[in-house]
Amino acid sequence: MAGVSTTTAPPTTTSTTAPTTTPATTPTRSPAPSRPDDEARLAGLVRLAALVACVPTAVVNLFVGEWQCPAFAAGFTPSDTALAESMCWTATGEDAGRTLHHVPDASLDPRFARNPWVDGRRASVRFYASVPLRSGNGRLVGTLCVFDETPGHLAPQQRAALLDLALSIGALVEHREYAAQWERLGEEADAERVLVPRG
Repeated sequence: MAGVSTTTAPPTTTSTTAPTTTPATTPTRSPAPSRPDDEARLAGLVRLAALVACVPTAVVNLFVGEWQCPAFAAGFTPSDTALAESMCWTATGEDAGRTLHHVPDASLDPRFARNPWVDGRRASVRFYASVPLRSGNGRLVGTLCVFDETPGHLAPQQRAALLDLALSIGALVEHREYAAQWERLGEEADAERVLVPRG
């Protein structure tokens, strides 16, 4: 989430309001088409991540081009964020091999202190933790992120549970991508059959 200097617009712009607590889990734009079964599972896992971390807010973010796009969020209304402002992109970019990033108070961390999600311009995040989401071949596709506006800390058991949840979420995200690819291939095959003249 540090100053923005991007030249391309996000594929879709959602609300830019700062996080506010809401009881619902909110699906937002993602690069793969909506599939009801996967949507319900992802929504449940995001809510569970917030419960595990004992925080009101959690989100699955996907990295799309120069943007961080929330796929599902619990406890707040999310919006697309330029990678230059993304706390998750900053954390994973600086230590790509790490399995979990844990920040008890982001306002005291020089990486995030001037970030708009921390300094009040977009939100006032203090406690922050995220787990990278990777595809089967190791490609970084996004993060599972939990956060709060008060400082906090994760116990070892909570960290382990978030890592387990991230594995399940990563598998679902990859399944959605494969499903989207097969759907596109099917549509292309149908179009070709229509165009081939019958003898």
